[in-house]
Amino acid sequence: MKALLKYFVGNSVLANLLMLILLLSGIITASFMVREEMPNVSTDRISINVAYPGADPEEVVEGVIKRIEESISGMEGVAKFSSEAFENGGSTSIEIDRGYDVEFLLDRVRNAVNSISNFPIDSETPVITSSRDSEALMALYMSGSVSEKALKAWAFRVKDDLLALQEVSQVELTGHRKDEISIEVSERKLRRYGLSLSQVANAIKQNNLNRPGGLIKGERDELRIRTIGRKYTDQELSSIVVSNKNERITLDEVAVINDGLEEDRIITTVNGRSAIIARISKTKNEDTIRIAKSVHQYLSSIEGTLPRGVEIGILFDNSDSIRYQIDILIENGITGLIVVFFILWLFLNARLSFWTGMGILISVVGSITLIWALDGTFNMVSILGFILILGIVADDAIVVGESIAWHRRQGKSSFQAAIDGFEEVGLPVVLAVLTTIIAFVPLMYIDSMLGRFIRFLPMVVISCLVVSLFECFAILPAHLSHLPGPEQKEGRKSLFYRLINFLPEMMEQLMTFIVDRVYSPLLSRILQLRYVFLCFTITLLMLSVGLMQGGLLKFEMLPERDGFYLASIIEFPEGTPIKITEKTVKDIEEAIIRVAQRSDTISGEPLIKNIMAISGQAPDTEPGEMGPVGSHFGGVQVTLLDAKSRGIHTSELAQLWKKELGPVYGVKSLRFTGTVMGSADKPIDIAIHGYDMHKISQAVALLKEKLGEYEGVFDIESDDIYGRDEMQFRLKPEAETLGITLKDMADQLFNGYHGKEVLRVQRDKEEVKINVRYTKQERHDLDSLDHFIIRNSQGLEVPLSVVAEVTIVPGSASITRVEGMRRVSVAADIDPAVILEDDVIDELSKGFLQEMKIKFPELKISLEGEAEERRASLQTMFFGFFVAILSIYIIMASLFRSYLQPLIILVTVPFGIIGSIWGHYTLGWNLTMISLFGMVGLTGIVINDAIVLIERINKYIREGTPIKEAVRQGGVRRFRAVMLTSITTIGGMTPLIIENDSYATTLIPMAITIVFGIAFATVLTLFLIPSLFLILNDLRCLIHRQKFVPGQELTALDPINNESITTSK
Repeated sequence: MKALLKYFVGNSVLANLLMLILLLSGIITASFMVREEMPNVSTDRISINVAYPGADPEEVVEGVIKRIEESISGMEGVAKFSSEAFENGGSTSIEIDRGYDVEFLLDRVRNAVNSISNFPIDSETPVITSSRDSEALMALYMSGSVSEKALKAWAFRVKDDLLALQEVSQVELTGHRKDEISIEVSERKLRRYGLSLSQVANAIKQNNLNRPGGLIKGERDELRIRTIGRKYTDQELSSIVVSNKNERITLDEVAVINDGLEEDRIITTVNGRSAIIARISKTKNEDTIRIAKSVHQYLSSIEGTLPRGVEIGILFDNSDSIRYQIDILIENGITGLIVVFFILWLFLNARLSFWTGMGILISVVGSITLIWALDGTFNMVSILGFILILGIVADDAIVVGESIAWHRRQGKSSFQAAIDGFEEVGLPVVLAVLTTIIAFVPLMYIDSMLGRFIRFLPMVVISCLVVSLFECFAILPAHLSHLPGPEQKEGRKSLFYRLINFLPEMMEQLMTFIVDRVYSPLLSRILQLRYVFLCFTITLLMLSVGLMQGGLLKFEMLPERDGFYLASIIEFPEGTPIKITEKTVKDIEEAIIRVAQRSDTISGEPLIKNIMAISGQAPDTEPGEMGPVGSHFGGVQVTLLDAKSRGIHTSELAQLWKKELGPVYGVKSLRFTGTVMGSADKPIDIAIHGYDMHKISQAVALLKEKLGEYEGVFDIESDDIYGRDEMQFRLKPEAETLGITLKDMADQLFNGYHGKEVLRVQRDKEEVKINVRYTKQERHDLDSLDHFIIRNSQGLEVPLSVVAEVTIVPGSASITRVEGMRRVSVAADIDPAVILEDDVIDELSKGFLQEMKIKFPELKISLEGEAEERRASLQTMFFGFFVAILSIYIIMASLFRSYLQPLIILVTVPFGIIGSIWGHYTLGWNLTMISLFGMVGLTGIVINDAIVLIERINKYIREGTPIKEAVRQGGVRRFRAVMLTSITTIGGMTPLIIENDSYATTLIPMAITIVFGIAFATVLTLFLIPSLFLILNDLRCLIHRQKFVPGQELTALDPINNESITTSK
């Protein structure tokens, strides 16, 4: 090992080449590394979607959902599954065990579901897919005073153009209706021509096809045989003969053929004009900035080619905020790097500070290649990791550099000083870096969605530390082997040299004064009063615990981050006409416009950039996303001026919007959201599972009542609300004598009012359904049932009222099942200014929910949403923390050859956390999950200095120094390195703490944790660790007192072999 060290120290050429390789590889890799707002993580889910046209939720459960659940229940790799049944279909979502092969499980699920042979006849083929890793990047709107079909045709052309761009791979059109050919036949005409809807449908199907007929193989050539007769338009369909019994009757004589759009309308407007939205997304390996630039260039290229009256614009562009966020973090990172360089220059000589600082740059830039190889990207989390590491990554270089400089000041040659300096601290430095890596490893395995995002932070930190350790061993000693020594005379120093070393020399004198006149005497005094000092630190620990338990310091999942987007989502009871939904949506739109008109922005620009209003479909809480379709859904999405120019938080705007709108009567749910960070679900979400719906309803009512008692808890709702009423027909006994079966009645009701799908034809880029059904007037008139005719197989016509009885009952809007049980969720919003989610959840969990479980033992009650996310995060984090502490203990025990000395060092961990707690309290921040993640990483950071200090004390003891003097000299010897590593880490992260931009809000709690934790732990390292060292020695002396001669002072310390133990006075 020493020979290898000598080789690296004496080979400056190799050191420079290695430095250039690391820098160039990092710069080249960074040029094509993907840039995105947040890490693109896989949700590890498989979705099974089955359309069942005309079916209500109960029928979907019976006919589809239960069969799917039975086929996947107990399947290896399935962690959990849940299902939802709604009108016209249902879906099942499978959560995959972590680490299980997604593609393998996907094949098994497909085989299992496709083998189900008893799905209802009218249900469609199941669509089985795994989760797609895509992120909404931007959305375009196309609006104009043209027909809906013309606007749609133009939108499809724009979509094709966008997909033709090399950088764009995903474009989805929303806010429009699909093409449909609706063939409407009145009951009057059916009776006039002696036909039924089934006969009309069969005639269309039999006369509408293309079919291959094989080959005719001649002597010279072969000819393909093909029958052509598929019809694509209303004109082609009109000539189909539907009856030829008594007279030739064509389709256009019997029916009205509408070649248009689906009947269920979706009304979308942008800034008051009809519009269609093109949502552009990116996959995991696509770059946000490049895609946005390509789309902007395309928009510029078509400006002069737009049809008259048509406009295309950007509804929102997430790349702007991504650029802005990345710029903010990079700016903080550069500022932190400059601060670290300045601190190093201030406390070290110019050459030493330069190469130590270059080590930071080499480590950060060089690690980019390693991060890229691990599928990392430039995003908010990874850039935070770079900022976090700025001060930490300098620690090993500072310790090594300071040690080499000390040996150089002792008069050794530069070559020998480099070797001896590294040998002195090499092993402790390697183990210190290793413990930091181990401390961050648990953050890579947090078992929650938040954990999947945060894992990119330890990836960056660990990569930088690995490169830093290599640089510290292979490059830094060679560069420091040319340090000037004390033999250099003042007269030989140049003016430039004296200028750049003026402040460092002053700081050297000041540091010497502090060490000799302040720290050393104070340490000696504290060592004498070590038990008093220990009691003082324990008191601080107890005060910190009281700060938490007394409720003075709150906890929240994530701090609310300001964004650029607002949304209002409204849902009426099923069956609500779209005109009512449209009118309410218009009121919501006008309300936010009035709020915007009264709100002044910092920049003076308009508050609102774009407003999208939609009726017939629910917008999502994320920009550009769309929810379920139905006449009872609607909402408004608002794109705002950026937060820095706006000066008013989105959450405040959402409350003003809600207040301006006022009460909306008859609504099922109405939500306003104004945040873009964290879960879009309500903060309180409690699920009740069971098989007895009556018991579930009772529990839901009690839970709603309890939540209503909390001040600051509002918008309490459950998802067990009934849907639209349904008419249930049952066959009378006399129907059998008339030859009418239950299937006859069900099929004819379905065909008449829902419609019989004859076939689908591919027309241009869209699949078009051809449906046969009653006229729109008959389908929208309840009285039409009085004239409804049932026909048996012989053509006998009987009024529906003769063969069936009808009852009207409330129907289900949707049915949710988890693991085969019915689930009803009770959710509520909270006002953080009045009460925190954590307080409500804790009180409910300890009292009311326990009582509920006793009262309803057959039900399962669980926390969902953010509470479940927090539970999963904390559970795996604490386990990982325990494993990390145990691993760190083993490493330190092997270094010190002691069972007890590592425990002294680990004491700094809880006291470092004390600093984090008081830091949050002092700056007025709540603790968050990000704070806790920072505390895990802090574990490895705070013990680094203690490792180097203990190792130095042990060396003095092995050299024969009395233990008390060895402790004092060890503290003095390592004071400079301990202070410098702490100051650089704090200096590197301080710019992030003082950043006032909203985009940094989520990340600041981790910076507070690290900075204040290190600041407090530094004091403990310099004073508490030496005190504990002597206290431990006191205990050993007490245990082994009988072995020693009174008054004798022993000079070695080895608790493992129980050799001589020094008394301390």
